[in-house]
Amino acid sequence: MSRGTRRAFASDTRGATAVEFALVILPFLLMLFGCIEVARLMWTRNALQQVSVKGARCMALSSSSCAVSGSFNQAGTLTYIEGAAAAIGLSLADTDITLNNSVTCGGVSGMSQVWISYNFQTAVPLVTSFVGQTVHVTACYPNQS
Repeated sequence: MSRGTRRAFASDTRGATAVEFALVILPFLLMLFGCIEVARLMWTRNALQQVSVKGARCMALSSSSCAVSGSFNQAGTLTYIEGAAAAIGLSLADTDITLNNSVTCGGVSGMSQVWISYNFQTAVPLVTSFVGQTVHVTACYPNQS
């Protein structure tokens, strides 16, 4: 390559925009999808919190979905909570849910408690290193006697 050819190649600016775009698009897309995944994580946590409140309320009020003959039924309550989660698009297993129909919450005894531990799945692996992969929520509701 001659000196003139090298000088012409070095001063040629065609394609500079494409190179700049290639350098900027990857960080931009990572940031964009990261924001979407964090928002989805926050939605999941809020939705699970609502499900746990519904489950604790069902247990405490001895609703027909969570009780048999007026007394607490763990299998029925698990089915109720899993159905409430499925209605909003979340899949829970029995092992994800912990129930206690006689616990002290916030210094008040005689409460029903639902504790949910959910493994959040993400398409952007970097998000879980910042916010974690497991979502934990809990709710208490006073037992009605």
